[in-house]
Amino acid sequence: PLPPLPPAMSDNKTLVASYLTARYKPDNDAVIALVTDDIHLTTAKGADVKGMEAFKKYLGEGIPGGTADINTFVERDGGKCFVSGKFAYMVTIHTEFLCEGGKIKEIHVKKGGIPK
Repeated sequence: PLPPLPPAMSDNKTLVASYLTARYKPDNDAVIALVTDDIHLTTAKGADVKGMEAFKKYLGEGIPGGTADINTFVERDGGKCFVSGKFAYMVTIHTEFLCEGGKIKEIHVKKGGIPK
């Protein structure tokens, strides 16, 4: 389950929060509506997913356990949002989201905490 989110967030953080909520329901139609057609996703396990068709296939594989324990959610210049925490059975990871034009263009999941 996702923690309560602060009441006032930027558009990008709201977009990422919506993605996380939809992803962990899971509601794949809502997830697809939040990303660009040329979405690029990489995972800590080595997946490299490019484009909407590959992304839909990836979503069809399910989620790793369906739980998320988010402890950090920050935004930096250039439309980047970082989320850190423990997801499913994995060690601490962080996910970098690049938002552009009101949608998520890139998602990169990496081991460890958010880089400084």
